[in-house]
Amino acid sequence: MTEYNYDQKIITLALAKYAGVNPRTFDLLLRSFGSLDNILAAEESELAAIMGNSGDSAHKVSHAPESLKTAAKESAELAQKKIAHYPI
Repeated sequence: MTEYNYDQKIITLALAKYAGVNPRTFDLLLRSFGSLDNILAAEESELAAIMGNSGDSAHKVSHAPESLKTAAKESAELAQKKIAHYPI
């Protein structure tokens, strides 16, 4: 399994903002996969089975790791401006 060396806030931001995961789906995924790293490592078919909706949402979540650098940069910019963010 791939381990992502990002703070949980960064992973949450990537899932919420770039993959479009809403709070209810976030909770479902976290309960189903047990950790944020496990969500990011899940296959698209596993995500689709859990999410029970169109493959488009599962596709976006399966590609969330590609957004981690962007989310980290955005988080750093917000922190520099002393702006707290609560994506979920």
